Amino acid sequence: MNFTVSGVFRGVGKTKHKQQLWTFSRGFVVVPQGLGFSVVNDSLFISVASHSQVEAYKLTPVPSPISSPGPSTEKSVIEKKQMVEQFMRQTGMNESFSAKCLEENEWDYQKSALVFNELNMSSLIPSEAFQK
Repeated sequence: MNFTVSGVFRGVGKTKHKQQLWTFSRGFVVVPQGLGFSVVNDSLFISVASHSQVEAYKLTPVPSPISSPGPSTEKSVIEKKQMVEQFMRQTGMNESFSAKCLEENEWDYQKSALVFNELNMSSLIPSEAFQK
């Protein structure tokens, strides 16, 4: 695949030279590799915008920002069950304490594992957490 991205941008800076309008063109050559793709060539060309490009830029309406909800991070019941089972295997804790740890850390597995490690190293986890 070969594709090109082009556009205009305004420089940022205190001097007028840095604030002027620039154009860019970036080309990519992409080939299949394994289960994905690999960029084998990437070229970037930047130049000062021409008079006609500056005029076209001035006429382009600036889009209003819109807010959209991000992707849902809510875990399904099945995902939570799988996380609990994996956490049980990793920590050696029983189902009840594993689920409690994950729930108290908002089902963030990495955060839960860090909290577990800190508490375990400080011997703050009760022995019943490891009873099956």
